[in-house]
Amino acid sequence: MPDIQVIADRLEIGDVLVRYGTALDTGDSALLESCFCPGAVLEFDNAPATTPGGFAERARRLRDLAATQHIITNISADLDGDRATSTSYVLAMQVWGAAEGRETLLTGGSYADALVRTPAGWRIAHRRFTSLWAVRGTDVMTPAHDKLPWAREMSFARTDLLLTARPDAPPGCLAPAARRPGTLIRQPG
Repeated sequence: MPDIQVIADRLEIGDVLVRYGTALDTGDSALLESCFCPGAVLEFDNAPATTPGGFAERARRLRDLAATQHIITNISADLDGDRATSTSYVLAMQVWGAAEGRETLLTGGSYADALVRTPAGWRIAHRRFTSLWAVRGTDVMTPAHDKLPWAREMSFARTDLLLTARPDAPPGCLAPAARRPGTLIRQPG
């Protein structure tokens, strides 16, 4: 049976990772800062490494977007006393532009983190983001609340990746097909 402290540590580490995404999406600089140790290092693909302060400046630009959402999943943490390593997946969507002609960037990636237990709890000491894929499109799906009562009335995004139903798949299941810019992902109805 796992030690209660191990379970508590893993939950707190998961909370730090989710808090990071929430901080980006809400533009909360104090919340973002609470995720990191002083002197933490952040690496994003091929960009130069930065500190939380430098990254916070970049993250402030997210406030100018029409919408942003970071979903952190598949969190795994390995503990070693007051140190831990963690991996997780992220699905991030950014939407910009006026209501008509909005554009979106949907990115899937992973985080590899080194964390340290501090008197204030677990904090990220080193974060490496690796982008695994991205899709950029226009005519972003309209928020559901604009089209209530139900989703069948929603418009769907156009992207450079066409998804089609496989002949052997149950109705409604989609799979990647030929790449054709500007094709509907799924037709309403």
